[in-house]
Amino acid sequence: MNVSVVTERIRSYINGQITRMAADSPIVGFMKPIITRVLENNIYKIEDGLKMIADKDGNIDTEAILTEMLESVMSTKPFTINTS
Repeated sequence: MNVSVVTERIRSYINGQITRMAADSPIVGFMKPIITRVLENNIYKIEDGLKMIADKDGNIDTEAILTEMLESVMSTKPFTINTS
């Protein structure tokens, strides 16, 4: 999937969540213009992060990345974490 497509889907999802929260919360409704402006002014940061994992054509192979991540977890030597 192309970086710009992923970025647009993220933007759309976040805007939808903001709109839903604004309908239920007067505070979020009041702050919605600011929240939306922050998102629009910083969406490039998400896009830049996605570009770091994209191939030379700007595509992200999420299936391959997830497969590699799962293989890494499955092959990791067991360890314990002391929580006390």
